[in-house]
Formats: sequence, structure tokens, C-alpha cells
Amino acid sequence: MTWLLPVIALALIGLVVWGIVSENRRRAALEAYAQGRGWIFSREVPGDVWAAAQAFHPFGIGHSQRACNLLCGDAGEGRWFIFDYRYTTGSGKHQTTHHYGIALCAVPFSFPRVRIRRQHFGDDMAGWVGIRDLQFESDEFNRRYHVVADDPRFAYALIDPTMMEWLQAAEGFQVQIAGMWCAVNAAGRYGPMEIERIVGSTEEFFARVPRYVRQDYALSRPGGRV
Repeated sequence: MTWLLPVIALALIGLVVWGIVSENRRRAALEAYAQGRGWIFSREVPGDVWAAAQAFHPFGIGHSQRACNLLCGDAGEGRWFIFDYRYTTGSGKHQTTHHYGIALCAVPFSFPRVRIRRQHFGDDMAGWVGIRDLQFESDEFNRRYHVVADDPRFAYALIDPTMMEWLQAAEGFQVQIAGMWCAVNAAGRYGPMEIERIVGSTEEFFARVPRYVRQDYALSRPGGRV
């Protein structure tokens, strides 16, 4: 069985090489996408973007956090910062590495913190013991979405019937907002198609923010740009 060791070694080397080649191809695709949009691509994530990301899930979980492959550019009302993020939980044989796609957008508003995401089974369990998220006038929306907010009045103003209808039609859209930043983060890593979908959906989301909410929370910036 001594022949087995060289075979295993070659297989491991092949996996490493395949991983490097795949990562290089993915990075080249992201860079080409950024250039096509008139955006900037960088392998590093600057400190101010990293600091802004800390306000949102999944940051603050685990250890050995690392961010890379940043795409930065303007679209609609916002300035986007999209990158790969990973962190580790556990140690030794129980160690797991988690990969996330992070999409941050700086917008010309300053909103109280709110998180809108799909309901999980754990949310139902929490409800059984009296821990509830915000409840809206639509039972269907309440069954499908979990909403928590620092200021419930803001959340109820933001998610009016028009917004509620759009969110129910926009399958899978989830967003976190805090101050002038919003985040659309998800497990995995974003490619060009996912980025197009996220940017488009987020533009549609902000287009449906009620006018009086936009006026009350607008930032005064030259040219309306953040």
C-alpha cells in the first residue's frame, strides 16, 4: 500500500493548484466586472469600510476575520463597497470557516437601526416564549419577515403597505440599515450576477421609501452624494 501515499500527495497538490487557479479566475472576473461598471477593484478593504461593516451581521462573530476583493463604485443614490469576508468559529477538529458576501452601501440618509430578514424557525420558537419581532398589519408579511428596530416608529413608517407588498414580491431580499449605511450580506460569496441583483434590488427598495421618511432623515450633503 506504499503506492497510496504518493497518490494522496498528488491529489492534495492538485486540489491546492485547482483552488489557486479558481480563485485567480474569480478575481479576474470581479476585476473585469468592476471595470465594466466604471468601479474600482482592490484586493484590500480599507479601514473605514471595515469599521462601517462592524455594525452589521455577521461581523463580531468568531475569530480570524479576513476581508478581501473589494469592488467600489456609485450606483443610484449610493456608493457601494462589496467584498468577500470570512471568519472562523470553534477550534481544532471542531473549527469551521464561514464565507460571506458583504455589500455595503452609503446612502444620503441617516436612519435608525433596523434589520429586515426572512423568518427562521428559531424566530417561531422565540415567539413561543414571548420574544417577538415587530408585527405589521399584514399577517402574511409577519409570517415571512422578521423585523427588529431601535425605533419601532421608524420601522412602521419605513415599511408601509407599498414597501410591504414589494418585499413580499422580492423573494429573498434582506437588508440591515444603520445611520447612513445599509448592508445586504449573505452566506457564500458574490459574483457579478449576484452583485447586479443586489444593487438593482436595493435601488428598488430605496425607491419605495416613503417620501416623508426620505425628507425627515435626509443628509445635507453637497450634490446629494455621500
